[in-house]
Amino acid sequence: MPLGIGELASLQTLSNFIVTKNNVSDFKELGNLIYLRGKLCLSGLQNVVVPLDAREANLNDKNALDVLSMEWSVNSDDLRDGRVETEVLDMLQPHKNLKELHIKGYLGTGFPTWIGDALFSNMTDISLDNCGNCASLPPLGQLPSLKKLYITGMSSLKHVGCEFYGQGGVQPFSLLETLSFENMPEWEDWYTFGDHKEVQPFTRVKSLSLIKCPKLLKMLPTDLPCLNNLEIRDCPKLCGMMPKHLPCLNNLKISKCPQFLVEGSSIRLPSLTSIAMNDVPLTSLQAVLEMRSMVDDELISANAKSKHPSSITSLSIGMIKKLELLPKWVTHGLMELEALEITRCEELKTLWKNEARVQHSLPAFRSLKIEGCPQLVSLFEEDEDEDNKGQHEQQQQQQEGLPCIVRRLEHLTIDNCEKLEKLPRLLHNFTFLGELCVYSCPSLGSFPETGFPCTLKTLKIHDCEALQSLFGCLTQINDNNLQLLDVRDCPSLTCLISCRGGGLPPTLKVLDIWRCKKLEALLVVEEGMEINCQSLESVWIRDCDRLKYLPDALPNNNTNLRNLSRLSLYGCKNLEYIPEGWFHFATNLADLEIKGCKKLKALPHELQSINYLTSLQSLGMNIPHWNNNFKKTGLHSLSSLTELSISGAISVAEEEEEEEEAGSSFPIDGKLLPTSLISFWIEDFRNLEKLSSKLFQNLASLESLHIWGCPRLKSLPVQRLPPSLEELWIRGSRKLTRKCEKGKGKYWPHLAHMPRVDVDDE
Repeated sequence: MPLGIGELASLQTLSNFIVTKNNVSDFKELGNLIYLRGKLCLSGLQNVVVPLDAREANLNDKNALDVLSMEWSVNSDDLRDGRVETEVLDMLQPHKNLKELHIKGYLGTGFPTWIGDALFSNMTDISLDNCGNCASLPPLGQLPSLKKLYITGMSSLKHVGCEFYGQGGVQPFSLLETLSFENMPEWEDWYTFGDHKEVQPFTRVKSLSLIKCPKLLKMLPTDLPCLNNLEIRDCPKLCGMMPKHLPCLNNLKISKCPQFLVEGSSIRLPSLTSIAMNDVPLTSLQAVLEMRSMVDDELISANAKSKHPSSITSLSIGMIKKLELLPKWVTHGLMELEALEITRCEELKTLWKNEARVQHSLPAFRSLKIEGCPQLVSLFEEDEDEDNKGQHEQQQQQQEGLPCIVRRLEHLTIDNCEKLEKLPRLLHNFTFLGELCVYSCPSLGSFPETGFPCTLKTLKIHDCEALQSLFGCLTQINDNNLQLLDVRDCPSLTCLISCRGGGLPPTLKVLDIWRCKKLEALLVVEEGMEINCQSLESVWIRDCDRLKYLPDALPNNNTNLRNLSRLSLYGCKNLEYIPEGWFHFATNLADLEIKGCKKLKALPHELQSINYLTSLQSLGMNIPHWNNNFKKTGLHSLSSLTELSISGAISVAEEEEEEEEAGSSFPIDGKLLPTSLISFWIEDFRNLEKLSSKLFQNLASLESLHIWGCPRLKSLPVQRLPPSLEELWIRGSRKLTRKCEKGKGKYWPHLAHMPRVDVDDE
């Protein structure tokens, strides 16, 4: 702490008081500040060697403090004396007006008597964090106003007994609302008074959490009439029964508790709205859901309408063994279920059998997510042979055959299901579906021939190794309202549209295609193929090695692609040309990047002079694409351009050819750069040796300069760099890196004023 801080006698606010080593005067300084109010944190308390020094802090006189935090270093390597720390904590007793107390990293063997003293009648919030040597808890039940209690990382605590509740005739924890135990590796049992009606300590608790208590065995509190949220996680030995009557419980989360039991015959949870059960016995899951269904059925009578309980709206189940399909009791009676999530059920093969399709209806069901179910082959069973039915008969039976459960589905996500080969044939009849996401399904080869529902707006396909195309027929496209199409890491995908005469959906706004190595064309190979996307705003195609060309764009009364604001073509090694039509009317283009396309010998004629792109803010290009004719590009006239990235070599194999063209100096004169630049990237000029001072003469607004992959660069005009420059990044320029080394390099005196200088040889 600053010397003399104790002389500020009228100081009222001091957020953190740090105790340093070998400085006994620290606490004396703090003791003089009797008017401190609000919050105070005492940190570095492991540095106190003489406990009596702590008394000098005079915390007992600071009656305006509301929140007090005491912290010992959790990562301290020094030898710690538990006896000293116990005495220090005793000496730091605060005033009785304190409202919140937080203790962290304390390694004393016990707590002083003032913690839990009923005279602290204003205390509402306590946390004990990583008090690793304490084998018992203080009598916190005596605090009459306590509402929140968090106990974490007490690694020596084995039993929570009567001492936790205190002595005397008062009801312990009479106002407690939040109780949390977390990371208690040795905790084995919890005394909660059982069925003793005369003492019920947790009658006001609304939130109870038990997390990472691997040895906890015994029962939970039985009387929790106000409990809203119950979370039990990573308690593998907890084999006690769940409380039978929780009339106010809204949210139930039980995870990684394989021995936790629920008795369905006697349990009552009338207010439950959200259930998340993972790695629990199948019988416990069944008991909770059947109980909930029974409650609904009983109270839907006319006499009970005014007191109808809230229904389940969210259900998440995971790691349930022996679950091959969803039994009837999973969805029976859940009339208000909105979201269902199924994760890591390794034996699950399908959700519903044929005979269960129309037995139950979930009119509120909107969201379904299935993740990590390696045996899943289908969402539900379907009749395989439809060939011999008439068209009218097929349409009628399609609607009848679609499970009532999924008819109103709006969001569907399937992730990491190895054996899933197909989606429902009746997918197009999911007439409310707006978002479909399929991730890491390596056996999925295609989508249904009947196509997607006309309501679909978002389609995301990632890591589907066998997928060859998305749209198989023209009607799938023309009847589609798709706005976002995101396809990534599908190595077998050869084209997006496999039908002749088809184009991208006219409503499409965002098109992202990444790392589809076999993609040769967006549309099926055909002369005259064109796109007509008046809504298209962003196109980002990255690392598609076999992509040869983009489809042409129709003029369409000057409206086609007028909304295009971003176009990025990166790492498409075989891209040979970009049709002129893409830039005829793209006057709103704000972000343009064309890099790493080594077979693209020249840009479209429209891009040889880009001064008409008045909205352009970010530009990334390879030098060869401009044929080294920069005066005609019109860069200097782009007053909105703030980010520019210029790259030399398109690929390592072309370095020798480009050395002759680029020479040892940077090929662009500074006069050709716009004065509006804020960020400037110079990349992969393998033969570049120096940068001219004239390069930066007009860049008065430049804040960030990046120089990457220029191994021969040895000179930088540091004295002519713009004074506005705040960041300098250099990678892969060994000679230049040494000159810019902090405190040692030749250039460092000219760079030291910058907030960030980051240089590296690699």
